[in-house]
Amino acid sequence: MAAAVEKDVDGIKWRSGWRSANNKLDNPHNQWHWHHSYFQDTTSMPAPTKETLLKLDTQYPNIMYLWKMIQKGIKQSTGFKCDFTRAYANAHTYGVDGLVHTDDGDYTAIYYPCSNWNIMWDGGTAFYNDAKTDIMHYNGYVHNRAIVFPAKMQHRAMPVTKTCFRLRSVIVFKCIVDVNDPSYAEQYYKDNKGAMETLTNTGT
Repeated sequence: MAAAVEKDVDGIKWRSGWRSANNKLDNPHNQWHWHHSYFQDTTSMPAPTKETLLKLDTQYPNIMYLWKMIQKGIKQSTGFKCDFTRAYANAHTYGVDGLVHTDDGDYTAIYYPCSNWNIMWDGGTAFYNDAKTDIMHYNGYVHNRAIVFPAKMQHRAMPVTKTCFRLRSVIVFKCIVDVNDPSYAEQYYKDNKGAMETLTNTGT
């Protein structure tokens, strides 16, 4: 699967001028990411319908298989079934990096498709505290790695070093929790079980 996804990404027709965050104070000429849309590049969009998913399975079979693996991982780690509302690929080269920002939705999933990536080229994803005064965590760019994090965490794509002559590409899924799935009620109960027991014990 990883080789097939990488081949798909290598064949992308990229569009330039994509900004990593909507910051009016930033110079847009410094944010010329390369971008390719798979599905719904607008914030706060609904999850795809079953009919749309079938079309996407036909149009992007490898990307959709990747999503199903990520969806399974999110369920295992969080207890929630999630759907994606947006799917796209971003890329940049030396001299271009992202702004610190948060995302729409509940979770963000980022997949690193480039094989033979040298960890010394950097290009990972950094996570910041709310004040944006310190890096709290850094995920290096490792081929076939997927990371999932709460959408409201401050983060950014880190630049690549001047020794890197490759395109730093990623596949991104913006995700929302499926509140109609039984897992939502189950996880909500687990998260609030202590409070519920306290209320029961006090007779409230």
